[in-house]
Amino acid sequence: MEWPTLPYAGENRRQNYADALSIAPNPFRTRTDIRLQIPDDREKTASLKIYDAAGRLVKSFLCIAGYPANRLVWNGADDNGRIAPAGVYFVDLVMSGTRQIRKIIKIH
Repeated sequence: MEWPTLPYAGENRRQNYADALSIAPNPFRTRTDIRLQIPDDREKTASLKIYDAAGRLVKSFLCIAGYPANRLVWNGADDNGRIAPAGVYFVDLVMSGTRQIRKIIKIH
């Protein structure tokens, strides 16, 4: 008798969150919309951070399910309000034990 193969405990959750993050426009000049799908499970918050190509933290957001409609606008400024230079950035979303990273490009 063969034992059934059970999926890893987080496998289904990862599949459900595969498209939880979308960014448009990309590339962008002055602003880009970041849309999240925070699922209705035990964890109602998500951490979204934007890093430059050197790995330095540029901007951080704390996202709460349903507020405000899981949509963020990044105006290209860092956490201190300074406009970041043109270049490649990485959006890092962490929620419910999963992580998604998307590349975005800021142009002049």
